[in-house]
Amino acid sequence: NLFIDNTYFCGTAAGAACTVTAGQADLSEMTQIIGEAEDYPDGTVVAVVADGIKAEKASKDNKNYLGIATDRGQFLGQNAVGLGQEAIDDSATGMPLKDFEKKWKVRRIAIAGYVKARVNNENGEVKAGDLIAVADEPGFAKKASAGDQVIGRARMSSASSTDLIEVVVG
Repeated sequence: NLFIDNTYFCGTAAGAACTVTAGQADLSEMTQIIGEAEDYPDGTVVAVVADGIKAEKASKDNKNYLGIATDRGQFLGQNAVGLGQEAIDDSATGMPLKDFEKKWKVRRIAIAGYVKARVNNENGEVKAGDLIAVADEPGFAKKASAGDQVIGRARMSSASSTDLIEVVVG
C-alpha cells in the first residue's frame, strides 16, 4: 500500500502509480522498531538491528544506518503483511498513520529526500553543506569526519548544541 500525504491510498494494484506536485515528497518505509513509536521523534537517526528486520536509535554501539524517522514522508511504502492480518485490516481501512505506528510499533523511516534530522555538535557545529554521519549519542547525527560513514548532507546550519535541521538523504 502507498500512503500519500498521510491521508489516503494511491493505488494498491501492481503497477499503480501516483504523482504529487505540492509539498515535500520524501520517500519513507514503514519499519518495525524496538520500543514505542513515541520514542522516535521526527529526525531520529535509526540503525538496523542484528535481526535485519527491526530498527533502533543509531549510536556509537550501532552505526548500521538505515534512515531517519520522519513525520513528513508523503510517499510511504507500508508492508503490513509481515505484521499479520489485523495490521493488514487496519491499513486497508485507512487508520491514521500516527495511530498505526503506535499500535504496531512501527515508524516511518525516510530513505530518500529532504528530511529533518536531529544533530549535535559532537564533531563541531553543523553548517549548511556539511556531510553528516551517525553520532555517538543515540538517535543523533553529527558533522562527518574522515573515516565516518556519510548518511547525508546538511541543507541548513545548526543553531545550538542539539538541533533539528533539514538534510538530504538517499
